[in-house]
Amino acid sequence: MDHDLSLSAKELLKRGIAAVKAGDSRYGRALLRRAVRLSPDSARAWWWLAVAEKQPARRRACLERVLAINPRNVRALRALGKVAAAEKKKAAKRRANPARLFGLVMGGTIVALLCSAAGLAAVARPEALAFLFPPSATPTFTYTPTPTHTPTFTPTPTFTATSTATATSTPTATPTPTPTDTPTPTFTPTPPGVERILYTSERDGDYEIYMMNPDGVDRVRLTDNAADEFNPKFSPDGRRIAFISDLDGDNELFVLRLDGGGVAQITENEVEDHTPAWSPDGLSLAFYSERDGNGDIYIVSLETREVQRLTTHDLADYYPAWWPGRQIVFASNRAGPDDLYVIDPLNGDAPVQLTEGSAVDWYPAWSPTCRPDSPWGTHGLPCRLAWSSLSSDTEGFQIFIMEPGGFNITQVTQARGFHGSPVWSPDGSRVAFTSDLNESIDIYTIRVDCPGGPADCESTLVRLTDRTGADVVSDWQIIPE
Repeated sequence: MDHDLSLSAKELLKRGIAAVKAGDSRYGRALLRRAVRLSPDSARAWWWLAVAEKQPARRRACLERVLAINPRNVRALRALGKVAAAEKKKAAKRRANPARLFGLVMGGTIVALLCSAAGLAAVARPEALAFLFPPSATPTFTYTPTPTHTPTFTPTPTFTATSTATATSTPTATPTPTPTDTPTPTFTPTPPGVERILYTSERDGDYEIYMMNPDGVDRVRLTDNAADEFNPKFSPDGRRIAFISDLDGDNELFVLRLDGGGVAQITENEVEDHTPAWSPDGLSLAFYSERDGNGDIYIVSLETREVQRLTTHDLADYYPAWWPGRQIVFASNRAGPDDLYVIDPLNGDAPVQLTEGSAVDWYPAWSPTCRPDSPWGTHGLPCRLAWSSLSSDTEGFQIFIMEPGGFNITQVTQARGFHGSPVWSPDGSRVAFTSDLNESIDIYTIRVDCPGGPADCESTLVRLTDRTGADVVSDWQIIPE
């Protein structure tokens, strides 16, 4: 995040450590890499960069740098030994089963604007409402970006699915830190499909993709291999999942069919791709990539595999989320702190800034009640945007929601800590999010509308996971049975 060049190495280190502890290794890596460039003799900075790095070779290099600075660093010595052991284990696993790239498990039915009424650090920009809902109902599309890096892709061969579900215990639904007698909300799936929460978990040693019911039961593991899989997202029809895997050593984009049809690799390059977001028609994916030397938003066609660069700013753009119409909201540090922007991928106009201020705004997510032609929503609920925000006025990252144009901004979570990656329930009444509320990284849900306001909603907090290892929520959707 190059806007942090203006920050000192000490401040970069502080923010980077906070991001890593909050579960956002991608942003933490960016900050910590800048910190070690400014302060190359900081063993602490190199240590935390090693923690944030996903690729074993990079992690090893960071740990070796720590030991070069301080050969007596016992913690780095132990970590280096673990890296070597993990590399050996992965190599042995791949040799034992070289043909199985992914183990698909199919069992039964198939994981900030910062403001409040008191006025916090980020400020909504009402002019964004006109951008999201332009006067013309039939605009002329003229967007013709320059294609970049368009190699020929070979889909990963189709494999045979197994029918072994992962048996897991029912999670404790005791609200935390709310009173223990708070009842667990009743969820009614909407026919003709069933609700599933899509998430990533490291409960079995590395990051794999799982699904579960909205009450936390009936967990099913979808991937099983020696690599890390993360950032999964349901397709609009609920029949596919886009996700990121480091199977070939780099973070690449894959698409998995839930009907047992296999998995296809979508991108192939030597840099990191992250956070896929489906287009409303399910034909394309927006994603973050560093392929042109800077973090930007790209769009790939699933039919042709053609990759187009959507944003071209010198500073970083990330966390894309596709509006039900044609616009994409994303986070960027192009104006200083991390703010939210919206861009139309079809007309080529410059992005419109949605938030401004000193807060850090991440993880934008549109509610399923949004309509492409109106800000007023469906099912009796307005269209809303959820995101996670951090500023000097909040005790950690908090979940906020607002209506387009910056109206009715509400802070949903109140407890101290990290509350990030919000995703909406299919009816728009709740959000699921990732939190360290109980010192481990787990998944929670909470209502967003309560008669007594946000304080009353705290009593609806439900913890869905409580296992060792981080659980990070990614999506919540109705999918076919």
